[in-house]
Amino acid sequence: MTDPLIQGLLDAFATGYFRPQVEALGNYWGNFCGTDQVFDAGTPAADWVKAAFEGATK
Repeated sequence: MTDPLIQGLLDAFATGYFRPQVEALGNYWGNFCGTDQVFDAGTPAADWVKAAFEGATK
């Protein structure tokens, strides 16, 4: 394999963790993956999305 991007993808598949792993996506994963606030805590979905968006774009 000579393409480093494809090799990175293959390495990720080999470890079973295939999400893109770049620093810029940290805000996305950290803000948009906690849906328990909506489903368990009763936070209105619109409020949760607004807060997640604000956290992801700071």
